[in-house]
Amino acid sequence: MEGYRIKIIKSKMDSYWYAGLIDQQFWAVLVLNDNEEKEYKIVPEGATPLPGFSTKTVAFDDCTVIKKSKIQIESNVVVTVIEI
Repeated sequence: MEGYRIKIIKSKMDSYWYAGLIDQQFWAVLVLNDNEEKEYKIVPEGATPLPGFSTKTVAFDDCTVIKKSKIQIESNVVVTVIEI
């Protein structure tokens, strides 16, 4: 699965979970939301209590892609990012 290292560059609304995290970087995958709009779904790194992916998303225009990588889900609780 293709993943992206994204950097938060802005927040359209102050209420978004990442509004105070400008310049922070995360691994994510590109998805379509319920309105068929592109957004990035955060991929938690390492062990996490969540099954698979996080529910946190970032608006497509609120971030920039730093690099692309292959993402491999090893189990329900471990995610490995392999940089290419």
